[in-house]
Amino acid sequence: MKKIFITILTAVISLMPATGRSENAMPDFAALEQAAKQGDAPAQCNLGMMYLRGNQVAQNYTEALKWFRLASDKGDLAAQSNIGMMYLKGTGVAQNYVEAMRWFRRAADKGYDGAQFNIGMLYYKGESVRQDYAEAMKWFR
Repeated sequence: MKKIFITILTAVISLMPATGRSENAMPDFAALEQAAKQGDAPAQCNLGMMYLRGNQVAQNYTEALKWFRLASDKGDLAAQSNIGMMYLKGTGVAQNYVEAMRWFRRAADKGYDGAQFNIGMLYYKGESVRQDYAEAMKWFR
């Protein structure tokens, strides 16, 4: 009986829609904007990503940065890493490796793996820091 219940539960869960910040998920812009304006940090981060990519809205780097900063102020680690990436690539801001590293460290020091990977890449490539493969490997782990 227990095995049947677990099998059924697993099947039901596998049919449920995924939640979180999936790259493929396309949330409704209006609902997301409303939640973001009410101060929801994950919604603010997702709204920033929509502006960054031009998904369901005209691409606008200034708006993207605004929403990422609002989410970051509430401790959203993905938003902090996204700001770092904007500085790394010079997307909507002047390219600045030092500023990129500062934002990545802010998120990485709190355990955000995307930012940790990005720091590892900076060390691997020697961008804004002395090239150091051993240090890069520390961040990749």
